[in-house]
Amino acid sequence: MKRRKFITLLGGAAAAWPLAARAQQPGRTYRLGIVVPAARDDPAIVAFLDELRVHGFVEGQNLEIVPGGFQARNEQIAELVPAMVKAAPDAILSGGDFTTRAFQKATQTIPLVVMTEDMVAAGFAASLARPGGNITGMSLMSPDLDGKRQDILIEAAPGARRIAAVADSNVASLRHLQALSDAAQARGTELLVMRADKGEDLVPALNEASAQGVRALNVLSSPMLFCYRHVIIERAAANLDAQIVDQLQTHLEGLSGLARALASLDAVAALAERAGTLGWCRPQFVREPCIAIEAGRRLPGLVEIALH
Repeated sequence: MKRRKFITLLGGAAAAWPLAARAQQPGRTYRLGIVVPAARDDPAIVAFLDELRVHGFVEGQNLEIVPGGFQARNEQIAELVPAMVKAAPDAILSGGDFTTRAFQKATQTIPLVVMTEDMVAAGFAASLARPGGNITGMSLMSPDLDGKRQDILIEAAPGARRIAAVADSNVASLRHLQALSDAAQARGTELLVMRADKGEDLVPALNEASAQGVRALNVLSSPMLFCYRHVIIERAAANLDAQIVDQLQTHLEGLSGLARALASLDAVAALAERAGTLGWCRPQFVREPCIAIEAGRRLPGLVEIALH
């Protein structure tokens, strides 16, 4: 049955859905709702629709994408979810726990295909083998990856005694954050948790982390944080530049003196090199800081040297 294949393909499930599936009707168009924080041209969405096309579901032919669900922010979910349910698509693709939980409350009949951290732990499925209800999809198990990334981060920045975890307040559990903090402490590193409810909270949070002397960031798994990854990278780089400038300020006098000494040494070395090449008297180094020339004459320019 075409509808069953459609839903099974969306969720990547091995077993058929427990919902009644209608046989394909000639000329029928299947309607798919997508509510995700990504844009329509995001590579992940493009790849997803390409895979549907391979299996015979082609947008503009027998597949319609219900509009309005791309680049969905958390603060929009309260309005987007009822509107999508009212549109009654054949299935809905939902990204993240926050959005999926809203759909779970709004419908028990429309098939939901979700991407979440842990479907069972979040209460979206009875088990991975038999999810039950109207929800299927993928468990990313990214909290485990958060810890592994933190371990790599500490190893990559051994001098960083204070690091930060950037967390989406809508999905990060206190238990998970405490586990990360305990793991960091066991390795002699302090972990600061910087929370963000929405994209607009990220820049103030990152600035606060920088002000508190954070030297490395672990951006935890979250659809919202993924969509704002460019903001995080740009702000982190700007804060790093500011930290480097602050560190250089404390050594500015010494660096300036070193630069002057190197410039003088370079000038004297250049004179010595030219004197040796052209058979002139080479300068002698003395203890006093001076350059003394006796019976000197003007050095020929580059053009004069080239002509001779």
